[in-house]
Amino acid sequence: STLLFWEKIDPKMRSSPLWRKLRRFLSLLLQLLFLLLLILAIARPLASWQGSEPESVVFILDTSASMSASSGDLSGIEEAKRLLRERIVHLRPADDAMLIAADTKPRIVSRWTANRRILLDNLKTVETSLSGGGLPEATALAADLVRQRGNGRVVLATDGVLVEELPGTETALEIIRIDSRSRPNSRIAE
Repeated sequence: STLLFWEKIDPKMRSSPLWRKLRRFLSLLLQLLFLLLLILAIARPLASWQGSEPESVVFILDTSASMSASSGDLSGIEEAKRLLRERIVHLRPADDAMLIAADTKPRIVSRWTANRRILLDNLKTVETSLSGGGLPEATALAADLVRQRGNGRVVLATDGVLVEELPGTETALEIIRIDSRSRPNSRIAE
């Protein structure tokens, strides 16, 4: 196919010395680009935050009443879902994840799966609850689940109201804080 391309070019142009040099240069450049892409595909480069081993991630979503307060267009729970959606989309194909809602008692919304579509669909179903307050239990459960699987971490999306009560764990814990100071607690009083 590339030979046909070169053959269809005007014969006068093909016979010029400049064109021959340019053609060789372009061919070499395309071959080097192809080789570079092939090497990158085989090497499977990772971003700085990714490990080489598959990872197990437990996402915890705070469903306490304070998460229903809103500022502007999004409530706290909607903002937390948006941020967790971003994290779920960026999971690697070999990574497993689970979703827990921190109600009064932790509720497993999605069991271990590598299917991001299932996680995203289940994330949509989580709503705030009037009871809430189950962050310490949900975090302890998530830490136990990650410890059983080995390489993993816990990602908690919360407005931070009950973060001080979280148990200390040996598991990597990433806290995504939803800014509660900019959101008046208008719905709690209702």
